[in-house]
Amino acid sequence: MAKINRLGDIALRDDRSVLEARRKLYRLIKQCDGKDVMAARVAGEASTVGRWLLRHAPESKLAVEAHWSSTGLYLEIEFVPALSLIQSAWDDAPIGIEIVQQERDTNATFALRYAVPGSAEDAGLTDSLRELIQAPTREELFESMVEKNQQLAHAQQVAQDAATSKSNFLANMSHEIRTPMNAIIGLTHLALKTELNTRQHDYLTKIQKSAGHLLGLINDILDFSKIEAGKLDVENIEFDLDSMLENVSNLISEKALAKNLELIFDVADDVPRRLVGDSLRLGQIIINYANNAVKFTERGEIRVTIRIRDRGQRNLLLYVAVTDTGIGLTRKQQSRLFQSFSQADSSTTRKYGGTGLGLSIAKSLAHLMGGEVGVQSEHGHGSTFWFTAKLGIGRKDRKVLTRQLELRGSRALVVDDNDNARIIMRGMLEAMGLVVDAVSSGSKAVEAVMHQAHIGQPYEVVFLDWQMPDMDGIKTAHAVQLLGLEKLPSLVMVTGFPREELMLQLKQAGIEQLVSKPVTASALHDTLTRVFEGITDDGKSTTVAGADAGLDSLAAVHGARILLVEDNDLNQQVAGELLGQAGFVVEFAENGQIALSMVRGAMQPWDIVLMDMHMPVMDGLEATVEIRKTFAPESLPIVAMTANAMQSDRDRCLQAGMQDVVTKPIDPAKLWQALFKWIPHRQDIEPSSEALLSSAKSAVQLPLPRHIEGLNVELGLTHVMGQQKLYLEILRKFVAGQQGTIDRLLDAMDEGMQDMAVLIAHTTKGVCGTVGAIKPQAQADALEHAISTGQPRETINALALALRQTLEPLVDSIANWLPAQRPAQTGTFTVDEVALGKVLTRLRQLCLDMDAEAEELLNDESAILCNAYPDHFNDISKAIQEFDFERALAEIDAAQDARTKSSRRITTAALLSLSPTS
Repeated sequence: MAKINRLGDIALRDDRSVLEARRKLYRLIKQCDGKDVMAARVAGEASTVGRWLLRHAPESKLAVEAHWSSTGLYLEIEFVPALSLIQSAWDDAPIGIEIVQQERDTNATFALRYAVPGSAEDAGLTDSLRELIQAPTREELFESMVEKNQQLAHAQQVAQDAATSKSNFLANMSHEIRTPMNAIIGLTHLALKTELNTRQHDYLTKIQKSAGHLLGLINDILDFSKIEAGKLDVENIEFDLDSMLENVSNLISEKALAKNLELIFDVADDVPRRLVGDSLRLGQIIINYANNAVKFTERGEIRVTIRIRDRGQRNLLLYVAVTDTGIGLTRKQQSRLFQSFSQADSSTTRKYGGTGLGLSIAKSLAHLMGGEVGVQSEHGHGSTFWFTAKLGIGRKDRKVLTRQLELRGSRALVVDDNDNARIIMRGMLEAMGLVVDAVSSGSKAVEAVMHQAHIGQPYEVVFLDWQMPDMDGIKTAHAVQLLGLEKLPSLVMVTGFPREELMLQLKQAGIEQLVSKPVTASALHDTLTRVFEGITDDGKSTTVAGADAGLDSLAAVHGARILLVEDNDLNQQVAGELLGQAGFVVEFAENGQIALSMVRGAMQPWDIVLMDMHMPVMDGLEATVEIRKTFAPESLPIVAMTANAMQSDRDRCLQAGMQDVVTKPIDPAKLWQALFKWIPHRQDIEPSSEALLSSAKSAVQLPLPRHIEGLNVELGLTHVMGQQKLYLEILRKFVAGQQGTIDRLLDAMDEGMQDMAVLIAHTTKGVCGTVGAIKPQAQADALEHAISTGQPRETINALALALRQTLEPLVDSIANWLPAQRPAQTGTFTVDEVALGKVLTRLRQLCLDMDAEAEELLNDESAILCNAYPDHFNDISKAIQEFDFERALAEIDAAQDARTKSSRRITTAALLSLSPTS
């Protein structure tokens, strides 16, 4: 009785698998008896039959078995399926090979049998043969590798999709948060231009500063992935240290005041007040540290210390520390700091909240500025969080130096119960050249003032802290006035409380000046200036806020030549008007190709190029690359001006050779900042910002469409610096340009012109942002992203439909409102027939030529046309705005006919009135 051992199957799928079966069978026979001839013969015959079988039965295989019997081993290679014609593959059985046909499991089988001479049953050999047959073939190994590669590619795609989803989420979330923040900043800017009382002005100024800083913090937190990817950049521009500290104070002082904490700025005398670096990032770290200090401190003080660790000729290493008198930290808690999503107290019952991101972001920002971070703390005894940053040294403040010469030798008294605050203020005054004494209470202050008066060295100014035990600053001031001195010193109140709440009490106490805590050198200098020049502090802020203030800094670049590369006429008008009113000479190019030709052929070079990203013919990136082949960044700065606000877009602009990016809708203040940063400064230019400011603020008040749903007029006005006439012109162009937008976009998609569709969506996004149409701006942004990233057509159609449902009603509403607006008419207006004839002839010709300039002529001559054709002006205007020039010509003819008939009726009536029969 033979013992059968199944060795395995060899699948036959194609010629390659037949060849692989032949190799296996050859090794199988060779391993059994070592005879090459028989191994080759058996393998060859089996492959011949296998190839024949494969042609007649695609799903075939070889089943290999080892049969052990008393006579030895024989190998059987069974062909599956067993076709009746298979035997025709041979004329005769090969020598040494037996052809076997038998019934097995009711099925006929056909096999080759080879007897191995002199073999005894060997379990080890059987296992070895089975392993050989079952070993994967090259094809199977290749297929396995392909399958694993596909799995790996799929896993990689899943990871990329997740990263993309994260980026899209951050982008959308950033947009959603930045949109209301933009409205807050813009509306505050407009409100500050209106008539306000002292308290309202103070509130709005602080709202504006806080909102601007909050917007920066929001962007940093939402772009935390940029930190992880190493793509977060820091600026390197000149800034005023005291202004930065004042902003920190505005954000921190009220929180400190609410907990009755003293907030102190301790800035060493040798620290330059003008530095070069990123003031936003620097202030962000200080605010983060100070917020934590206020959070974990119940009594005492918060002290911001600024020192120089190392100084070179043009740069320095700045050391900044925030010290509190709070609860402190254990060593274990300190070890968990400066890590993402990690807090000192991570329990679910923690007393103090927070995201755990603040210190991690602070650490990353410090490293970007070439510095380090650290903490020194003892549990129960407060903490000191510090960081360092490498900064440049800016220009000296000549105003402070001049005043110091005038102040030198003046005597002053500082009165404050807080030791650190008293020492720091005394140091700042002494650095300005004053002779300073300091006392810790009101009673000591009264004694010191009386003593100095008696010895003939009276104080010229006394700084009084408001809140002191026993005798506060108000009581101390009254006591000084009751001394009966021949000449009273000037009294200055020092307090962290809102000034408008104190001004009445201060005036009653004879105090005419107030300086807010925490005191900065700049604020102290300005207060002394008012004291010695006899200027009374009325409590009003002297800070000029918003985009108008930025005009004051443009004197050094006034008159510069700017090439504005922009294909959208609406955006051309907005930017051109802003730049023109700011004193720049502006020329336009409608696409990158035209800009390239203008730059290469210019007789007089431009000072800067403002370049849009998306344009037909040649986009801004390609144009910049070509320009950089001829002009280096030093000789021709290029700044992107685009609606794309993602970091990836900024990176592409910088890689192409641009120096900076200004996002749309245009924020005038940021535009001024970029121009001042990149345009070469001219020393011989006289400032003319006052004229610019007065002209900007004297805009004519016009009726605006504030009732139209979906149109934020106030936001739109911020983009044109409140110029209502310009805003109305932009609305007209918006209506003309956006009618039929969705149809044009979908037609471009149908014709396979994805780039054109992206450009249409991009343009819509930009112009919607400019006029203040927030919702369609966001929808156009999503549509642009969907098209540019190759998302399914169903997704694109759905986004286009959503945009249509929002944009088209908005365009119709604005269009219906615009024609109804006519020039104001007062009294009798006599139409100049000669002038009317010239206007009419020009307007007809422009309509015949289908020239868009017809709209401009209509706007310029609206007064004479409206009065000549009062019943037809709206219809003419609407036809021209919709570029229906044929209908416009018909309306003009109808208007002229009506005017002629009316003139005849008037003439007839006049003649009848002169008739004797009348």
